[in-house]
Amino acid sequence: MATKHRAAGEGHIRQRKDGRWEARLRYTDPIDGLPKRKHFYAETRGGVVRALQEAQRRLSRNESVQDERASLERYLTWWLQHVVAPSRKPKTTTGYAKVFESRIFPPEDRAHSARQTHNATDSNGARPPYARSN
Repeated sequence: MATKHRAAGEGHIRQRKDGRWEARLRYTDPIDGLPKRKHFYAETRGGVVRALQEAQRRLSRNESVQDERASLERYLTWWLQHVVAPSRKPKTTTGYAKVFESRIFPPEDRAHSARQTHNATDSNGARPPYARSN
């Protein structure tokens, strides 16, 4: 008896030992271009088929399957490269990037220096009374 095989990119569907259904999909993330895997779970086979089909529709529209987990920084970087850059002047793209870096994603050294003030010690290694202890 021949087994049914799904074509590459169509995903994998199976019933787990606990009775739930699982669908797995391997794809290339349109935001960062890296290979990814996504798992979908449902009580019925129809539920995972719908989730798998929705993910495939999102991929066909060049959208991320994992939008709910994607960071704002990843999304804005993708948006800047794929939406703004092709349709705007380079100066506009550069200006948006500067706003992102200065206002939305502050440099790490600012955050690091702020953390250092909370863990301040004097020259003898003693903590001042106002410093937070971790």
